[in-house]
Amino acid sequence: EQIKLQNEKLKEVAWKQSHMVRVPVANLIGLIQLLESDNDQAIIKKIRQTSLQLDGVIREITEEAGRKDVQ
Repeated sequence: EQIKLQNEKLKEVAWKQSHMVRVPVANLIGLIQLLESDNDQAIIKKIRQTSLQLDGVIREITEEAGRKDVQ
């Protein structure tokens, strides 16, 4: 029963981070594309790198949470 409860909590966390965190990250990436024609290329490049890194971490967490061997 305890394992089932932990699995349900893990699924809930994975769903929240996947849906509630990734949407703003995707929006941020899109906005950066609009700003790239501006003069602040170095700042925009850093923001893009950070956003993509965060997106990758979120994807990795989602994949890990979906595995049966998560403990």
